[in-house]
This record gives sequence, C-alpha cells and structure tokens, in this order.
Amino acid sequence: MSGAAMLVERAEFVALGGFDENLFLYKEDEDLCLRLREAGGQVLYEPAAAIRHVGSVVANQQPELAVASSYYFSKHFDHQRSRRAYAAVHRSLAYVRL
Repeated sequence: MSGAAMLVERAEFVALGGFDENLFLYKEDEDLCLRLREAGGQVLYEPAAAIRHVGSVVANQQPELAVASSYYFSKHFDHQRSRRAYAAVHRSLAYVRL
C-alpha cells in the first residue's frame, strides 16, 4: 500500500506506535501495513481509486532506498535466507504494474 494514498484509523495508527522513526521516505508505509496485519488488522486495496502524484523531489535516491530496505528486511525477516529471498522478490515487484 502506498503511503501517498493510505487511510488509517487514528486509534489503530496510535496503537501501532505510528510510523517507525528509523524509516524516513522509504518503506515506512510498507512497515506500517505489515505491523497492522501482524496485529490482526486488515489492509485493503481499492482498485477503482485513482491518485495522481505530480512532481517528485525524491526520485532516484538509491542509497536511501537501499538503507531503508536493509533495515525493513532485517526488522521483519529475521532469518538471513528468507530475508534475501524476500528482498529479491520485493525488488522485482517494483517493476510490476497491476
């Protein structure tokens, strides 16, 4: 779920501790969704919704994305082998448009 178009009930957001402050700009939305699911919540996708993002000042920030990805995968996938597998799949999903 992209944080650019995410709706979260305030009570759930607060109960989860909000966004992880170790993640800035990348992966914070994915981290929040994963923690929400782990807490028994639901993450829903509405394919009819359309959001247009105009302009970007953060495109092509590969070093920051690499640091955030490393932190995210080490936080949620503690087994080294599964961490590498999830990271590889995750990288490839960035190029898939549903």
